[in-house]
Parts: sequence; C-alpha cells; structure tokens
Amino acid sequence: MMGEVKKVEVLQRENDHLYNEEYYQNYNGDDYGRNEKWLSFFGNIADNIIEKIQPKTVLDIGCAYGLLVESLRDRGCEAFGIDVSDYALSRAREDIVGYLSVD
Repeated sequence: MMGEVKKVEVLQRENDHLYNEEYYQNYNGDDYGRNEKWLSFFGNIADNIIEKIQPKTVLDIGCAYGLLVESLRDRGCEAFGIDVSDYALSRAREDIVGYLSVD
C-alpha cells in the first residue's frame, strides 16, 4: 500500500512538471486559457452536446481549466471535470472549482 502512495506522489509531481503554465501558454503553438477564442470554442461544443445528446450529467476527463464544464454548467447541465494538473485546475473560474478534481 505504501508503495502505491509513493507511485501516486511521483506521478503527481511529474504531471505538475509536464502540465504547468508553460505547457498551457504554448499549447499547440497558441496560448490556451480564459480568452474569447477558447470560451467560444467550448461554448459551441457545449451547445452541440446539449442539442444533440441532451445529457443530464457530463464528466469531462482531461478538463484542463474546466472551460467545457463551465460552459455546460452555464447552460444548465450538471457537469464535472477531472484533470491531472493542479496548475490547470487552479485556472478554473472560481464558481466551477468545486465541480473539478485532480486525479
């Protein structure tokens, strides 16, 4: 059991090193974040999900800043997110943080 905890701690440190501010500032050669481009992008995805699937609940695995979760919740859908990066989740909108987790 103790060995498993150490593996998780090592993996979390690696994730924090890989998925940090620099990673998101240079995401595919572009700055990923809370800006009009990405808010519009995830807003369109949320609109399509709601229109075509009409889910009651959505889980976004690899949610990064939680922009899709935010967009879905703003449209009345119960949405949650999981990501490996503490940094990414620290960038989420304050009212969305409680629906996101690091795992």
